[in-house]
Amino acid sequence: MRNDNLTGSLSINHVSMTFGVTKVLDEVSVEFKPGNIYGLVGHNGAGKSTLMQILSGALTPTEGEISLGEQKLEFNNPQDALLSGIACVYQELSLPLNLPIYQCLYLAHEFRKGPFVDKRKMREESKKLCALVGLNIDVNLVLSTLPVSQRQLLEIAAALGRNAKALLLDEPTTALEPSQVEVLFNILRKLAAEQNLIVLLVNHKLDEILSVCDHVTALAEGAVILSSKTSETNLAQLTDAIIGSKSNSTSDAVTGDGTKRLIEKSVNYIEVHNINAPGLHDVSFSVNQGEILGIYGLNGSGRTRLLRVLYGDLGIESGQLRIDGADITFKDPRDAFRQGVAYLSEERKRDGFFPLMDAAENVTLPILWKFREFMIFLNRKSLQRFSEKSLLDLSVKGNLKGPISRLSGGNQQKVLFAKVLAQKPRILLLDEPTKGVDIGAKREIYRIIKDAAENENVTILVVSSEEEEILALSDSVLVMKLGNVLGDKLRAEGLSLTDLRRAALNT
Repeated sequence: MRNDNLTGSLSINHVSMTFGVTKVLDEVSVEFKPGNIYGLVGHNGAGKSTLMQILSGALTPTEGEISLGEQKLEFNNPQDALLSGIACVYQELSLPLNLPIYQCLYLAHEFRKGPFVDKRKMREESKKLCALVGLNIDVNLVLSTLPVSQRQLLEIAAALGRNAKALLLDEPTTALEPSQVEVLFNILRKLAAEQNLIVLLVNHKLDEILSVCDHVTALAEGAVILSSKTSETNLAQLTDAIIGSKSNSTSDAVTGDGTKRLIEKSVNYIEVHNINAPGLHDVSFSVNQGEILGIYGLNGSGRTRLLRVLYGDLGIESGQLRIDGADITFKDPRDAFRQGVAYLSEERKRDGFFPLMDAAENVTLPILWKFREFMIFLNRKSLQRFSEKSLLDLSVKGNLKGPISRLSGGNQQKVLFAKVLAQKPRILLLDEPTKGVDIGAKREIYRIIKDAAENENVTILVVSSEEEEILALSDSVLVMKLGNVLGDKLRAEGLSLTDLRRAALNT
């Protein structure tokens, strides 16, 4: 049962969060009052997501406390936060697509009549919840039949069905059209006022924050840099706060050993002309052979979608892709793989490897055909020699005979690099290649990426949320926003973090 006596302001008091030696949040204090909409902004790595996870019960802070009214809150999991009246709606919609609306809205807390689910009551209450978010729809409809904009509103309705006192929204407008955004904002204003709800909106679109929020808090490097009423804040002040105080240093565009890299390769090996695809609009750019192109942007900018288009996982609706002078159309990822394109996913545990297989098996799985004799028998000795050399070349450490899931995150990532490099790609697409690895493993991964470009002439596109990583790895940088490329690619050498952040904010 949730505690219905918890009322008042949601307060964050001197909250810090440390992962290992890295301090992600540093003495953050902020108060959210009922009946108001609050904006939380900051650049990639500023600490927004960590703060949201703490408020939603997914993380426990290293120091400090959270309170709602006079009651101190301690969460062991997100369910505890829900029971206390704090509901989070994430950017990735979570309601099951295969269920009717009324079941989605009361999933895991159904109304019951004795031992039986009271579907009639659930339908009646679901209609009321839908009305709260401005939806007049048949609650018997299966969720998958609805457009994204309505599903977004239903996620909010589901939170209200939990009697939420604080509603946390993570990038709620990413998939919405401008007209749908205004509908959402009108509903949020109404909910805050009429339900006396605390609404906390995480959004990188600063114009939206200033238009809908009563108050805005900006984080930079884990600390509160600005916290004020939006009526007393302008776009320039907010931008300066987000960029932060330590972002004026320039990048030397260094390799793993600290030496600068010069690129003089054949021009326009990859050419993208006016491509439109799901979530991408009129994208054009070119990449030289052997060049490392960093792709940077805020959440929802279209970075990962662009890689998926280049890997054949998303279809091109219009426009042209040329590789080495030839027009290319990939039917699917297998087709891209056959034509020399390799992709390293951001989600290594979900998409990257088979956890119960050992490192060698994971490395050679995509290229087993190379080790077959007479197209029938597998030459296991040859396969073993190849995989052992691949892992040795990349300095993979740990128990290589056991399941890969038992290796450290950094060594798992190096195994995946061995896997994609074993495919002898001519184009390598990397999505957050050092996500979740320590600083030592990062340095080694940087070396691997640089070596592939320099020594194997592989053309590499790198998506990363870390500005320092983009500038350290890349020869040039492409900045994206809302599915578009912002201007021409930039030369990485001499580019500062301030330059990069301002370009992504487009201010």
